[in-house]
Amino acid sequence: MTKPIMNALRFVEIVQAYGAQSARWPATEREAALSFANTHDSAAQILAQSQQLDELLRTQTAPIPSDLLKSRIMKQAASVQPAAKSRPAFYRIAAVILCAGVAGLFAATQMGGDDFTDEEIDLLVETEETVEYADAGEFIDAQLEAIWADIL
Repeated sequence: MTKPIMNALRFVEIVQAYGAQSARWPATEREAALSFANTHDSAAQILAQSQQLDELLRTQTAPIPSDLLKSRIMKQAASVQPAAKSRPAFYRIAAVILCAGVAGLFAATQMGGDDFTDEEIDLLVETEETVEYADAGEFIDAQLEAIWADIL
């Protein structure tokens, strides 16, 4: 494994990201960064500034949230709607049946051949009206009963 080459830019990135304690630095670059810090005065200055910042951050404590802030957060959380509501199973089944019907119609029109007969057009219109105006639960129940009758 080759030894990583350290430059000033990478040294600054490491110190900004991980702080002045070399134990926190990436192990693969730690030795090269320490060597760079020992041989360059500007790197030593950067480490000294970072140590001051680390000490300042270490002595600080997070403020205790006020009751007003807590109530605002709770009020906002209560008003947020769930991202996705689960739909009843019959909506999913109806969507699958509808998509299959549309795909079948699309495939039929793409195959070329003869135009629809008047009887086929009437049947399509009746089916479309049934799907559009019927209760989705009743429609699905009827479709499932027909499927089970064919299977049994």
